Amino acid sequence: MSSTIGISEINLARKEIMNTYIIGNGGAQVNVYASSADGNQIYAATAQGLKYASLNSTNLQNFNAWQTFDTAQGLRKIPFSQVAAYNGKVYAASIGVGYRPDTLFQYSNNMWQPLYFSANDSVINLNVWGNTLYFCTWNNDSTTGKNGQINSSGVLSAQTAVGHVRPTGWFFSDGHSWEGDFWGGLLRNNQQGYIENIIPDGPFTADAFSLNVTADGELIVCGGGVDGSWGSLYNNSGFYKYKNDTWSNINQYTQPNLTGVQDLLSSATIGDKTYVGSFRKGLAVHDNTNGQLTVFDRINSPIEPNLGDVSRDAVSAVQADKNGILWLGNAGATKPIKALKPDNTWLEFSLPFNIALIKKIVIDRNNQFWMPVRRSGEGLMVWSYKGTLENTSDDFARILTSGDGMGGLPDAICYCVAEDKEGNIWVGTNSGIGVFYCPGSVLTSNGCDADQIKVERDGYIGYLFGTESVRAIVGGCRQPKMDRHHQWSVAHIG
Repeated sequence: MSSTIGISEINLARKEIMNTYIIGNGGAQVNVYASSADGNQIYAATAQGLKYASLNSTNLQNFNAWQTFDTAQGLRKIPFSQVAAYNGKVYAASIGVGYRPDTLFQYSNNMWQPLYFSANDSVINLNVWGNTLYFCTWNNDSTTGKNGQINSSGVLSAQTAVGHVRPTGWFFSDGHSWEGDFWGGLLRNNQQGYIENIIPDGPFTADAFSLNVTADGELIVCGGGVDGSWGSLYNNSGFYKYKNDTWSNINQYTQPNLTGVQDLLSSATIGDKTYVGSFRKGLAVHDNTNGQLTVFDRINSPIEPNLGDVSRDAVSAVQADKNGILWLGNAGATKPIKALKPDNTWLEFSLPFNIALIKKIVIDRNNQFWMPVRRSGEGLMVWSYKGTLENTSDDFARILTSGDGMGGLPDAICYCVAEDKEGNIWVGTNSGIGVFYCPGSVLTSNGCDADQIKVERDGYIGYLFGTESVRAIVGGCRQPKMDRHHQWSVAHIG
């Protein structure tokens, strides 16, 4: 299996990774785009060129066991995207550099020879099916794609793809060509003028920023997102729902009211309605019974424009409480907390300090709001309206950061919060996890600091994920954690 770090050898019977080969120059990691073997050698298409090693090598983990083809064998040390062994030969596709287009090469008798290229075309796929080697190309102006093949006699042919322009792979079987397309899904061509478009059930795109599971088991996925500085991506993916093995997609193409409602970040469900926050244009409300969609923004609600970018009515987070009230984080607003009551009336709440936005909202069993915020110094805000929803004079908030008496967080940059079944609050930060075992005391005069969980590894004591950026936590009796690379499951500690 090829990856951004190298090649992994997987034991399919045991379902485990046996070895990982780091084959970059000097032993560094390198993007490996494809790999193949011909019985004697293993080949790797990498960002540093086309590499190879003997399958009989005693230590493929040693980068010195790998060599890179060069001009002595007819290749330059330029990036290669595809490689496949077929019919006693090896085929590889280089990535175009400068005026040179992507080129398909053939390796035979210890020499590489250019076999196929077309100006402005990129080679996208190279795979063996049955007795044929198949490949696809894209034209760089997005107008045409080609399906090509090399048969067992070595004859190469390429034709313009019919009915689609972005082929991702294809093969011929039982009188039909089966063709994948980047935009169009799967197509079956009977070679007699009929093309069937087969689109498997699934989310509209692969984009996913947040997940939410409703009380009846429906999964809501927000397909929007922001960049690393919380800037807009202008994402139009909308949101997707999954229930009873079926996906439904809600976006500007299925709901014209969502046109311009971009960067959907967070969702909550109350009764028969799904509420989705847009970082560009307010709050979208989808009626799950009749499909009607309504958008609330500065025109028809108290949602305020972002003071830093008045073109946006930015809602960064939403959450529902046990009373059926929807709570919103209104980014860049003078009153950054908004509430939509079951009777469709609104409430607004000011804060005693300035914040740019609220990243997440979690409401604990004490009716306290835990909200990672973006502000100077970052931090985790805890806020309560003290049980008097209409009376804002007794509202209280505190910013928790790192340091004794200040919150005790491992790092002031916080990403996520979850409440476990004992009521403890777990916080994912840029440097591991902090747990508040006394969450009911954080807003009292005595305060409360977070604890870090100590773990033993190889005889050494350290902190749980102490060097990891923890981006997601799911509450429950067992505590799954997500750092920036992995998902972990940690037995509950009480």
